[in-house]
Amino acid sequence: MKETKTKEKNMSRSKAKKTRISFKPFGLNLRSLLLISIFALTGAALLGTGFAAKGGGGNTSSFVWKPYNVQIMNPVEQWIEWPFPPSSQWVTNSAATVSPPGPCAWDVDDTWYQIAMGTINPGNTVKTDHCRVADPNPIWQIRNGHAAWWSTNPRYMGVRIQSASRDLAVTISYSPQNRDFTLLPVYDSGTKQYTYRGCVALRYQPNDPNWPYERDEAVQPIPGSNGGWGVITHATVNVTNRSSRKVNATGKVEELAAWISDDTVASYCSAKRSIHDEWQHEYPFKYRLD
Repeated sequence: MKETKTKEKNMSRSKAKKTRISFKPFGLNLRSLLLISIFALTGAALLGTGFAAKGGGGNTSSFVWKPYNVQIMNPVEQWIEWPFPPSSQWVTNSAATVSPPGPCAWDVDDTWYQIAMGTINPGNTVKTDHCRVADPNPIWQIRNGHAAWWSTNPRYMGVRIQSASRDLAVTISYSPQNRDFTLLPVYDSGTKQYTYRGCVALRYQPNDPNWPYERDEAVQPIPGSNGGWGVITHATVNVTNRSSRKVNATGKVEELAAWISDDTVASYCSAKRSIHDEWQHEYPFKYRLD
C-alpha cells in the first residue's frame, strides 16, 4: 500500500526546462526540437477549424471567436518527478493531437483565451469548443525524492458575455460528462449592459488500486502520453440570440492556468479559488455562475 500523504505543489517554480508552443500577436517562439515536433502535429488544430465559430439558423452573424496567446507546455509537469527525469520518462500532451478540435490543455501552465465581438442574427447560435484533460486529484508522484500523494490545483474555464440584450441564451456544455451550465444575465446600470458570466472547474478521484478511498473509473490512461491519466473533456460555449432582431455582443472565454490569481478568476465570477463556500460543488465539478 502506498503512503497516503497529500501536499500542495508550488506552482511558481521555474519552467526553464519545459518546452512550449506560444502563439502571440508578433510571432512564434520555438524553444526546442521537441517543441518543433509538437507544432508540426498540432499546428492545423491550433490555426484551423478547432476554434471556428459555428452558426445555427444562418451564417451571417459577425460575432466570431478568435484565439489569442495559445500556450501548450511539455512535459506535463504534474505527472513527472522533480527534479525533471530524462525526456524518455516525460509524460507529454498527446491529447493535443488525438482529440481534435484542439488543443487540449493539460499542463498546469497551459492557457489561452478567445475574444468575439459583433452581431448575432435572430435565431443564430455561435459556438466555440475548449478541450482539456481533467486530472485526478491527488496524483502519486515523487517530489525531491519523496513519494506521496500530491494534490493539484484544478483548471478553470472563465466565460464572460456582455450585451445590451437580455435575450441571449448562454450555456457551457461539457462532454463526456453530459452536463450543461446556464449563465444568467445580470444588469449593470452604469454600463446599461447585461453580463453573462461564470467559472467552471473539474477534477476527479484517482483510479489507482493503491488509492485508499473510492476510485473513479472514468479516469483512464491518456493514449500516447507515456503514463498520464485523466478524462479528455470538451467544454462548448453556446451563445444564442433568442430575439427577433440582431443583437450586439462582446465576449471572452479563457482557459485559465491552474495557478491563476484570484483577481483573474474574479473577472469571470465573484469567488476566490481558495474559499470552498463561495463555490457550488457537484462532483466532478466546482462552479460559480453569476
